[in-house]
Amino acid sequence: MDENKEEINELFIPQKEQEKTIVEKNFMDVLKMVAPGTSIRSALDDLLNAGMGALIVIDNGNISSAYQRGFGIHSKFTSQKLVELAKMDGAIILSKNVKKILYANSFLSPNSEILTRETGTRHKSAERMAKQTGAIVIAISERKKKITIYQGDKRHELKESSEILRRAAETLQALGKQREILNESLNHLNNFQKILKAKILINK
Repeated sequence: MDENKEEINELFIPQKEQEKTIVEKNFMDVLKMVAPGTSIRSALDDLLNAGMGALIVIDNGNISSAYQRGFGIHSKFTSQKLVELAKMDGAIILSKNVKKILYANSFLSPNSEILTRETGTRHKSAERMAKQTGAIVIAISERKKKITIYQGDKRHELKESSEILRRAAETLQALGKQREILNESLNHLNNFQKILKAKILINK
């Protein structure tokens, strides 16, 4: 079934649209990776709350030509370790599955001719690195108190976890009310059907 669906997509959906859909799906997977409650999001929130800036790259196997390794860490990822290592200058390199911290105090050297919409040095470097390598790059600004995530040409500023959870709670509450209205409408419909059936029987 999946193969047939892919063949149909290839026939009826323009290639550029297919590529756009794939990119958007991949970026949604990236956002899931840094969703509230995940280990890396806890680390990012800790850095933000501590008023610290950071530059974090998740290695996709394509970054070797765009950075200089710093101190080799090769240690299991924990939020506390990431916060401590962020006290040093340079970027922190994480493994693809975000299970390990590979390097700290690394120097990113993406092509400076790559266009960027950012102004700060850290964010410029992050966006260029993401565009050049396709890797996930996260920049934390201690001055603006914001977390920005990049991958390829995609850019997304993360909302605070508390704000996301508040909105999620509001959405769930609204859905709960809608469900109550739906159940009430279904009860009215069932009662109407019963009355209609009763009238039909009487008329017979």
